[in-house]
Amino acid sequence: MPSVASVRPGAVQARYAKLVRRRSELLDQHRQLLLEMRTALLVITLVVAGLFAFDSVVRWAELGRLPMSLDFNLYRASAIQGMTFGWNHLYDVVAQQKVYDGLVGAYPSLGPMLSIPNVYSPPVSWLGVPFTYLPLTTGYVIWSVLVFASTVIGFVTLAPGSLLPKLVQLVLAFCPYLVLLSLSEGQVTSFQIAGIAACWWLMKRGRDFWAGVALVPLVLKPQTMVLVPLTILAAGRFQTFCGWLAGTALVGLAVLVNIGLDGSIAYVQRLQYASANPGQYWLGSWYNLSLHFSTRVGRVGADVVAVSLALWVAWRHRRAGPEVPLAAGLIGSLLVASYLHLNDLITLFPAGWLVLRAYPRWWLWILMIAGYAVALECTDLGTARWGEGLLLFEISVLMALAMIAAQEHPLHLAAEASERAAPFKVDTVSVARARSG
Repeated sequence: MPSVASVRPGAVQARYAKLVRRRSELLDQHRQLLLEMRTALLVITLVVAGLFAFDSVVRWAELGRLPMSLDFNLYRASAIQGMTFGWNHLYDVVAQQKVYDGLVGAYPSLGPMLSIPNVYSPPVSWLGVPFTYLPLTTGYVIWSVLVFASTVIGFVTLAPGSLLPKLVQLVLAFCPYLVLLSLSEGQVTSFQIAGIAACWWLMKRGRDFWAGVALVPLVLKPQTMVLVPLTILAAGRFQTFCGWLAGTALVGLAVLVNIGLDGSIAYVQRLQYASANPGQYWLGSWYNLSLHFSTRVGRVGADVVAVSLALWVAWRHRRAGPEVPLAAGLIGSLLVASYLHLNDLITLFPAGWLVLRAYPRWWLWILMIAGYAVALECTDLGTARWGEGLLLFEISVLMALAMIAAQEHPLHLAAEASERAAPFKVDTVSVARARSG
């Protein structure tokens, strides 16, 4: 048996290097195995979810066969009303009924038309003008393509991860009934989601003013995203807020010129009427926070708490990226909206993805999965049982963001590391001056 002294140091080093290489090879194999398992799981999820998403597309096509009662046709009808009776009569119920009667007579086989006082904003009616020159079904198909494209662009842009995880999340997002409802109705919310995605993309690249301009589609349906500009301002994104304010002011001026002061007052009164008569507008109380309170004091108090929490979350995370302020604005807007339908909750998807982009923590992923499971249960029949779960999910996400310190955001940690390293940097200018002196 060789003695310890007879063992050559070179042989020990070679043996040690061999063990290190072997350990590195095993770790690489382990990582490769985990990567392959993850990829396989994502592919399986994509295929299974794709089947359910395809079923949603089939149901969308079935609903589109009778487009008379869908929101797209109501947008189109409001455009016809403005063009026929004058835009200052956009909220005249007598003129609206005449337009509805004319459409039902022109398309008797495309289903009934719900006669509810118009609450759509003037910009929505403007969007419907080009489609008044097309047959109803042709216009609905073209509009559906635009809505679908906007949704896909917004979802793919905001969903975290590489291409395959993005595709999985996109397909999963098309499975819940509330998303199908938004798409089949032709809701303008999809255009707003695309605007949110563009705003985030531009802010990440330092183009804050144009990011605010990208938020102008919020005027299409203000009540579902009303807090987004305010949370952006609370986060210190003044240029973005100014961009939104400038673009919105131009649209507001155009609205005032188009429908006049009387028409503008009628629009505000119509929104108040809709809030006071939720049953007539099919507003669900389960996911609407204000409808959980029977007194005005209770509703105002709930709104104040929700607005304060959303603004505080945005301010607390002001040193991080734009994700949390945008998410807080989206969720807070749903909490304070006085006019809310199930399809409006499609904005929970971009809000959740923005949160996960800022804080990809396991317990937040579990929270998002739980919210998604509740969304799956909120069907046309299941919403009465599970709708309050969506409201609880919104509050839970805001509370979670409130508890997370902004200093833990990766961007802020990098900034702090840079500041700590700053005192140790050599001031080359001062050194040169000292040497020359």
